[in-house]
Amino acid sequence: MKASAACLVLRLISEQPRAQVERLLGAQDCGLQVQPGLSCGLRPHFTSQSPVQPCSSGHVPGRWVIPCLSCSDNRTCDWREVTWQPDGCYHTLVERLLLQDCMMDRKVLFIGDSTNRGMMYFLMERVNSSLEVWGKAHDTLVYQNLNAGRTQVSYSYYPQFWLEKKQRPTFREALLQLLNR
Repeated sequence: MKASAACLVLRLISEQPRAQVERLLGAQDCGLQVQPGLSCGLRPHFTSQSPVQPCSSGHVPGRWVIPCLSCSDNRTCDWREVTWQPDGCYHTLVERLLLQDCMMDRKVLFIGDSTNRGMMYFLMERVNSSLEVWGKAHDTLVYQNLNAGRTQVSYSYYPQFWLEKKQRPTFREALLQLLNR
């Protein structure tokens, strides 16, 4: 694959060593648009050459960056390597001891698709130093063994697009169900 004006090609280590991949931006899935005014689908991502500073808060808008072999075919994307790129800054990684302290006696809820489930597993691994239990699920998961038993993490797959529209729980119903577990 050659670099073209339309796509930035980077070399990354992956399952196929030294595979050439394009870094693409994704705002939202065209099939499940949440904000109709926002663009959907994948488009090329060109990294800025300007120095980037740490973000001043966690409320900085940004985009998902996805490594793909082709700009036009999302089946060639490595979805395990998706990263969130805030606009004009980067988020520093919190030290494990501080993270464990911040998570002490907390209940953390994740509602969303497999991307949210992946973020939950990343958090669990960071807090526990390892990931003892994980799995793919399209329902509700509850983990109470986090942070020496002092933190509970729950996940609910949303939206449940496989159910008929009348049977799908609303976001509020999914949240309340997760809170009551």
